[in-house]
Amino acid sequence: FGSRRPSGRGLEHARRPAGAPLGVSARLRGRMGGGGGGSAEPLLDAGKRPSIGQLAWNFAVLGSTAFGGPPVHLGMFQKRFVDEMQWLPSSRYTELLAMANCLPGPSSTQVAFAIGISQHGVVGGLVAGFMFLIPGAIIMTVLGFCSHSMKDEIAEPASP
Repeated sequence: FGSRRPSGRGLEHARRPAGAPLGVSARLRGRMGGGGGGSAEPLLDAGKRPSIGQLAWNFAVLGSTAFGGPPVHLGMFQKRFVDEMQWLPSSRYTELLAMANCLPGPSSTQVAFAIGISQHGVVGGLVAGFMFLIPGAIIMTVLGFCSHSMKDEIAEPASP
């Protein structure tokens, strides 16, 4: 409470280069093409970057088969996209997961959007996110219609 900083500026100002935004690491500034003197670090090798179709297909499959909630989804994402397909390095996946945990809502949905964005920008994010969400929405809608059509049988069960 009573301590004073000698320079009047925090330690974060001493470590960042002049003109660099607060809270952005040098590695990320390099990826974004910003200052810091480093060259831009590509997120993927050109051969490992999936097409929009591959992105859509993989997230559609996961959206229709991944049951168990965000902890299960996140494990499946890591196995498929980091370990098997190598679309993301493990460190990048960990960054996306940390970002998702800071936001409200289901983290697996946020990570799906973020993986898509890291591969193909906003369009990739929209494709990955909606292809992850739509299969479950369709399945739940069909189940809702089926249960509604059986409401009389549910209300008064009868034995033959």
